Amino acid sequence: MPNIRHLIAIDATPGTVYSAVTSREGFAAWWTTEVSAGEGTNLRLYFGPDYFKELRQVETLANRRAVFKVVQGHPQWIKTEIVFNLRPDGKSTQLYFEHNGWKDYTDLYSQCSYDWSIFLR
Repeated sequence: MPNIRHLIAIDATPGTVYSAVTSREGFAAWWTTEVSAGEGTNLRLYFGPDYFKELRQVETLANRRAVFKVVQGHPQWIKTEIVFNLRPDGKSTQLYFEHNGWKDYTDLYSQCSYDWSIFLR
């Protein structure tokens, strides 16, 4: 299975980065401005009036790791996992990002790999 991976140095503490990748307010600051509660404890992120992704948080380790399973969205995204691993590096944080579980190398996979690098930057 192909996976998307990126490594980004962020000039912020692990706590700040962790909040940005685990909270509604955090996601709204860098991924999409419209984020709401989904079913149960899920987060729903909107990308236009008729398109959204719903994420279920499946693992967390405060200020170190967060893992989400995509439960609704584009069919190629469903059942994929989005992983944020954080490591302090002096006064900054190393973000090891993964989007795992893609079924195949598709045009959408290529587009998403590029888009993730833009959003995460």
